[in-house]
This record gives sequence, structure tokens and C-alpha cells, in this order.
Amino acid sequence: MREPASLLGECARVLRAGGVLAVAVPSPWTLSMLWTGDRYYASHPEHKHEFSPRALRRLLGEAGFARPRFIPDPPGARKLAAVGLFPLAMAALRLVPLALLPRIAPALWAVAGRA
Repeated sequence: MREPASLLGECARVLRAGGVLAVAVPSPWTLSMLWTGDRYYASHPEHKHEFSPRALRRLLGEAGFARPRFIPDPPGARKLAAVGLFPLAMAALRLVPLALLPRIAPALWAVAGRA
């Protein structure tokens, strides 16, 4: 299934009411993406679509999801959490200015509940 709207619709269909969907997409504003431009997609062929939070919010709403939250996923934070250092990862993230997080995060998580 290659179409994002179809995929999100199927997720809403199989997820029970009150369930939560968490999906990660490439962050469209990272410095590396801005520097590499179209070459970014050549080196990441699995990334087929680019989403702004506004576009992703619209797609989620049309699929039946409500109240999406967007969480930047800075490099290294997930690795620290995976080895049991979640508190350290969260403390490190609090040191980064909120406005800077989307610029350094290679991924943007969208978390939304099924209406």
C-alpha cells in the first residue's frame, strides 16, 4: 500500500475506538534535508512522501483520527532510550531549544487517537 491516505484509513479501520496510532515520517525541515535537497530522497529510497505537520494533521483527520500531537525525534534520543537511558534522553532534550528541535530531528512522530 503506497498511498498514505489509504494506509491511514486502513489503520483507522483495524484500530479500535479510543486506540492510539503513532507514526514517524521524515522531518521536512532538517538541516541535512535542506542541504541535500532532492539528493536526500535518492539516498533514502524508502521515503516516498514529504509531510508538513499541517498536511499530516489533515490526512489523519480525514482517516478518522483526532487530536494529533507532533513530537520531534532528535538523533541519538531513541538510541539512549533503547538502552535504558530514557531519563537521560529526556534530560538532554530539555536542553535543546524547542524551536531548534525540528531542525535537528530526522523524524517527526505523529501520535493521534482514533475517534
